[in-house]
Amino acid sequence: MSTTVCFGYLVAAFGSYYNAPLIPIALMSAFGAMAWLQIDATQRVAD
Repeated sequence: MSTTVCFGYLVAAFGSYYNAPLIPIALMSAFGAMAWLQIDATQRVAD
């Protein structure tokens, strides 16, 4: 729910510019993808 509220506030702050909230979402997705690529599937998590 807070994400929806933040999306609305960003759209209101930038004057109906709907791309403004999508930029942080895209950056978070890219960061998550980069973090996911750092996982080594050949390593055991616990012994």
